[in-house]
Amino acid sequence: MKRLLIIALAFVLFTSAGLAKIYHIPHVAGSSAWTTMLVLDNTSGTHSAEAIIVLYDADGSTVATLTAALAAGETREYRLRDYGAVTGKVDCAADFVSARLGFMASEATGGGTAEFNLPHELTDAAALNLPGYYDGLTWSGYALFNASDETITVRTRYFTTDGLAHTGIMFSLDAHCKRVAYFADDLGQPFTNLSSVVFETDTKCLAAIIISGHENEKLLFTNSSTYADSWENVDRYSCPDSILRFVGQAVTNNHVIYALSRSSLQACYPARNLVKCYAKYSGELVWETEFDDDLELKDIKASPNGSYVYVVGNHDDVYASQFGIRCFSTSTGAIVGTRNFYDSEDFAELGDAWLIMSDNTPASATLWVEDAYTVNTLWTISGATLTLDSSSVSSGVSTYTVHE
Repeated sequence: MKRLLIIALAFVLFTSAGLAKIYHIPHVAGSSAWTTMLVLDNTSGTHSAEAIIVLYDADGSTVATLTAALAAGETREYRLRDYGAVTGKVDCAADFVSARLGFMASEATGGGTAEFNLPHELTDAAALNLPGYYDGLTWSGYALFNASDETITVRTRYFTTDGLAHTGIMFSLDAHCKRVAYFADDLGQPFTNLSSVVFETDTKCLAAIIISGHENEKLLFTNSSTYADSWENVDRYSCPDSILRFVGQAVTNNHVIYALSRSSLQACYPARNLVKCYAKYSGELVWETEFDDDLELKDIKASPNGSYVYVVGNHDDVYASQFGIRCFSTSTGAIVGTRNFYDSEDFAELGDAWLIMSDNTPASATLWVEDAYTVNTLWTISGATLTLDSSSVSSGVSTYTVHE
């Protein structure tokens, strides 16, 4: 009985102490105009706890290791720039020790302050959701930290306020290093055009924060969340023998549709061509259609009423037919129309094709074709039946611009 009591007491003491937790420091401001403060709080009223602070320099090397023995209820502060740190971590022996990071601009530069709880869970898809009150901000950027011991490759995607997804930059990030940048510099978009930015890598090693402010008087620093990735990276869709290249996207009121194609007929799974449809606002995959064809896709457009999406491309066997169109139902993903044709009865030379929208009918698209002989033709495509009404037009950029 006494032995059981001792075991039970030991279990209670163990669970009351809590489990270990590691907090990650994604950014320490390097300018003398800023103070970066690490704040540790022992929230237990009865138990002391120990924390080990490891700080890294700009090369990812350990620049300082500090041990903090926190009494019950104690709060302790560290000015991280004093140690030459740019990133770091806090290894806490108990989960009742919390860690916060505070940023203070000097009075001369505005005197703003910002504080947030440090993240303790790493992710392979760090999502930064930008604030909607852009009129209160004059600048916005981010800090991204690689908490692993290995160099990683980071891929960027971002979503604009019109609901569209875009592929951003790709870069390497060394172990224990960070990348700090303004969104406009890295993505070529004003931060007012962005709704969210996602940084992805292959392992759960990322921590990130948004860094924003109105000058330096008012600061807004927030942690990243983990992105629930229902949007697939279709522009990087690949198979062992050949890469499906990103052709383009078409947008309707409710959907975003991507087209991908390979330039080679080499056997490869899943198929030579792939069209994928996503819900515009939730990012959920609605349908995907693969089709094997000798068609290399060149462009994709949706009909003005959103009922159909058209892909157009060049055939490999130009003496069978030069161009091909496939029409998909945006509700089901089924191919509901197919048409192959020449742009000239006299020349079957391989050229490029573009689909350009015409707004004069609710369910039609205008196809512009230019071949190697600059024989230019406009085709009107109606609905799923792909009725082609052609008329020759003068060649030249000016005509193309009119219909763009």
